[in-house]
Amino acid sequence: MPPLKGGDMSFQKIKGVLTGGWTYRFFHLHPSGDLYTRYGEPLFVKNTVDKDAIELSLRPQAPFRLLRVEANVDDTPTDTESFTITLDSGISSAYDTILFSQDLASGSIQDLIVIFGLGYEYEKDDEIDIAYANTGDDTVSIRAVYELLQ
Repeated sequence: MPPLKGGDMSFQKIKGVLTGGWTYRFFHLHPSGDLYTRYGEPLFVKNTVDKDAIELSLRPQAPFRLLRVEANVDDTPTDTESFTITLDSGISSAYDTILFSQDLASGSIQDLIVIFGLGYEYEKDDEIDIAYANTGDDTVSIRAVYELLQ
């Protein structure tokens, strides 16, 4: 398969492991550089890994549903600081809302999965901001999964 450029679409034929049937995986490289894959319905993933402060923003620029956010810290967090998932409303900052907040040091949380799904649908001008101060210099990886609704 040739390399994709921003805006390109391609597909790949895949043999199902359990069913033995064939399915197609669609790829779309967004001009932002994000690679989207799709099995029937659009399912998108955005990732980041860093030893510094983590800031990840989902800006699909289309109506979307937040499905889940996964985080992993390579060592037990010891600094009191919150891992937050916030709606940054496209209407006005008056509508910004903290969807989830957790101090990872409380309970020595190294692995976290926050499930969203139905009821977490947002407009095209909304964005989801994920942040963690990470002053302990741990390696933190975050994966956010969402789907487009158009």
